[in-house]
Amino acid sequence: MHLMPSPTPEIILENIKEWINDLGKLSITPHKNPKCQFSIWVSLPESSIIQPIMVTYPKNDEKILFGWHWLMEDMDSKAYHAITDITKKLHLTNSFRNEAMKRKFILQFEPDIFKLKGIAIFKFIPINELTKESFRGVMLDLMYMWGYLMSLFENNDMSRAGFNPSDYI
Repeated sequence: MHLMPSPTPEIILENIKEWINDLGKLSITPHKNPKCQFSIWVSLPESSIIQPIMVTYPKNDEKILFGWHWLMEDMDSKAYHAITDITKKLHLTNSFRNEAMKRKFILQFEPDIFKLKGIAIFKFIPINELTKESFRGVMLDLMYMWGYLMSLFENNDMSRAGFNPSDYI
């Protein structure tokens, strides 16, 4: 049996750029990383509606990494840490974890759920499983997860909108 060679990183990147274009209104920003064949940020132009999504092809690997990493801004962190009801924090983190697991994402709370400073969510797709449909699915899932996270913060009174720092001074 003769196996087809894997597409080159250049061809994979061109396909991804074409698929991003098909999703519409997304911008691509190259990200230099010597450990990667290529690395790009995908985001809505001039908007913070979604967290920028990293699409990376690590060297010496046959998988593409898709994900985002949110470092909480000072206001977000103060809002989260001001909540003393541990059940609210557990509800938020467990709800987010369960939703991530349904979509087969890897999730990291940094450093942990009690001293939360950041959240990373990502998924690897093997090169031989990367199609327009799998790409579209993971991108839409990552966008959904960002919106879901923000709604959890809002619904648990941990967002900037429901937080007045002077109440906790």
